[in-house]
Amino acid sequence: MLAIQKMEESLGYVIGDRVICRAQMPAVVTCWDHHGQEKFCEVTKENGWAVDFSPNQNGIDCNASHPAMGLNFQLNLVCIGDNSVDAVIPQDSVAESGNYKFKTLRLLPGFVAGTEGDGGKLVLPCGTGGICKNEKKTAAEYKLPVFYPCPSICTMPLFGAVHGNGTAIAAIVDGGQFDFHLSIRTCWGQDKRYSADPVFDLRDFQDEGILQEDILVHFKILQGSDASYAGIGKAYRNYNMAERKLPTLREKIKNNPVLEYSSKAIYIRCRLGHKPVPPTILDQTPETEPPVKVYMTFADAQALVEECAEQGVGNTEFCMVGWNYGGHDGAWSQVFPVEKVFGGEDGYRKLIERARELGYPISGHDNYWSACKLSNEYDPADMGRNHDGSVTLSGRAGGGQYYQFCAKRCSEKYVTPRLEKIRDLGVNGVYYSDVISCAQLTKCYSPEHPMSRRENAEWFRKIFEKQQDLFGGAHSEGARDWTLPALDRAYSISGNIASGLPYIDEDIPLYPIVYHGFLIYNAFRENINKIPGDKTYLTSIAYGAMPMFYYHHIFNPDYYTGADGWSNDGDLVFGGAEKLKKDVKVIKQVSDDAARISDFQMEFIDDFKYLTQNVTETVFSNGAKVIVNHTDETFTSDDGTTVPPKDFVVIK
Repeated sequence: MLAIQKMEESLGYVIGDRVICRAQMPAVVTCWDHHGQEKFCEVTKENGWAVDFSPNQNGIDCNASHPAMGLNFQLNLVCIGDNSVDAVIPQDSVAESGNYKFKTLRLLPGFVAGTEGDGGKLVLPCGTGGICKNEKKTAAEYKLPVFYPCPSICTMPLFGAVHGNGTAIAAIVDGGQFDFHLSIRTCWGQDKRYSADPVFDLRDFQDEGILQEDILVHFKILQGSDASYAGIGKAYRNYNMAERKLPTLREKIKNNPVLEYSSKAIYIRCRLGHKPVPPTILDQTPETEPPVKVYMTFADAQALVEECAEQGVGNTEFCMVGWNYGGHDGAWSQVFPVEKVFGGEDGYRKLIERARELGYPISGHDNYWSACKLSNEYDPADMGRNHDGSVTLSGRAGGGQYYQFCAKRCSEKYVTPRLEKIRDLGVNGVYYSDVISCAQLTKCYSPEHPMSRRENAEWFRKIFEKQQDLFGGAHSEGARDWTLPALDRAYSISGNIASGLPYIDEDIPLYPIVYHGFLIYNAFRENINKIPGDKTYLTSIAYGAMPMFYYHHIFNPDYYTGADGWSNDGDLVFGGAEKLKKDVKVIKQVSDDAARISDFQMEFIDDFKYLTQNVTETVFSNGAKVIVNHTDETFTSDDGTTVPPKDFVVIK
């Protein structure tokens, strides 16, 4: 029987007579005092808080107030069935009756936790997923951003812990998920605890309003075979289907031939060219903008498409990066006229039509994140505004200094007319937009179009939805899960296999366990242009990903170190008929590998395990398995299945 119990000043999560989780206190808050100084305060009686506990129908209510500071909130803990508890702080219970102002609230500190050497681990949403083992670390605290600020490598508002006692806990942040980060603490306190706590930013600045939504975290207890990181992933997957009503990929491809094709397709991007990077002129005009350096023309891209058809490369989507005026990142938000140095509109239309004849779609390439002053559509009134009223900057690229759109204004004003005009060119693949699905969510402080982070996510989704309506599918740079179900394909989940975080001991396919069967994805940015036998390539196959190639991926020419074939830095460079035949021969190998796993794109990943230190097994929901051998020797499994060196086998 699941129950929440008050234990002296702490809160315990109990099954029968076993304490599964225990929070030391309801919360920790930071606030500004009447002098504007930031204060840290644990919500305990010793710190002046009145903390009153009372039973509710299925749990405990905790009313916390600090008379001297004039701060109040209520925490409701409610048991849901036999294995879940919801922790809710109603927005209307968060009150300020004095001169103190809430800044952050750390919910149930130490609730998702373990202790040194207990055999447990924290499960975290960084990259494709990460594990922090409860062992051999120094006392430290780390901030792990989720959906903001940059840099953030997290993809989901999900975290958890696997305990050494045969249980696990999954935590799903469902209210306030766009305004929180995780605090990771290692080897802290007298009992050397390891914990992951959600910390909610109730406001960013002292003079702005407080977060206008309930804080809500679902905690789910897992036992038996589900007490694992795979079980935590599946708990979130089940939640997404039951509560968010996310459609599966199988459901989405019904009566959608564009998306059905894409689900089995590798992806080839061609960077046609760009202006100098880093830019030599920040605020460009038509008279001062530098010329575009050409890497490939539309005719070159057509030669690539034709060679792929000649060699029998299977389902493939092609994307022309920089087809627009100014080349890649050359003049956003302006896209027309089609850049003439690549062949102009006639050349682009000819390429699209020829690819269509050969059975290959050409995807669009676009940007709704930023704009530069060169653009004939640039309007400072449409840009996002910082708290101090200044325009939000968005980095520098070929078009010079870029400024960040307010997503609301961009979605309302620019998206539909631009997409309709691009569709008229004949573009017919799953439509690609840069940045959005890997970008931090940003508030806009413009009095004309204010926007919260939640609203930012909603307006971005509207952009994807319009692309789905007009082209059959939406594709973007990252895999942040707030984009679903409006996103259909992701350029990458993570930059690299290894997160590089000091507290991560093992990188895991947590995201693939949650979202394989909902989204087509490339697992890692570093997998671009990797070929059969490569470690990253094989790991990507094991994670259920579809491969990707990118001509002129490393687009600063100073980076090129190889003259032929795949250069020493991993780039793929266009270079004439003979080289093209060699390139496509490799692409054909990868296409054949993709065809071996493409039938599983509609399935879930139910488990991932190591058969040996360098041999993995991915188990799909239809019972199929993919065994990947990273070693230089043939591997033979217990049932007699043999896997060649640096290769994989599919067991249906």
